[in-house]
Amino acid sequence: MTSFVAQEAIGNAGNINIETDNFSLTNGAQVNASVFGQGNGGNILIDVRDNIELTGSNIFSQVASGAVGDGGTITVNTTNLSLLDGSQITAGVFGTGNAGTVTINAADNITFQGIGSDGFASGILNNVAASGVGNAGNIDVTTANLNLVDGGTISSSVIGEGNGGQIKINASNAIVAFC
Repeated sequence: MTSFVAQEAIGNAGNINIETDNFSLTNGAQVNASVFGQGNGGNILIDVRDNIELTGSNIFSQVASGAVGDGGTITVNTTNLSLLDGSQITAGVFGTGNAGTVTINAADNITFQGIGSDGFASGILNNVAASGVGNAGNIDVTTANLNLVDGGTISSSVIGEGNGGQIKINASNAIVAFC
């Protein structure tokens, strides 16, 4: 599912709203509301009553290299969220602009586990890349249990120019992290 501003285009990407009982992305599938030209990325809202599982797949709203604009927000509401084998939820800046906020609400469990074949870790990334100029957005995670396993990560970073976002984690029961 994609909604984006194409390279050399001017405008705003549309929003993506998904509502279902269970949601799964595998083998490189993606939900993408990014900016490749000039404009703003769309917001992504995913409301899933039971389980979300991404395996080797991504959800992102980014400002691509050479693009100018702001990324949209990503909001995920579910009972259980699993990002496996390098799957990511990403709001990033590779061009010029600001990344959107990533908000995850999972009533029971969140598990970020494993590294993909491309070397990327499973998890939430909100970053300003080496080619980027702008600010990384905030990351807000609310759950009962947060598991970061075999490289799973939550990261807000700046490699280019700008400021990192704040990371807020509210895990009412437990946070478990191990390699």
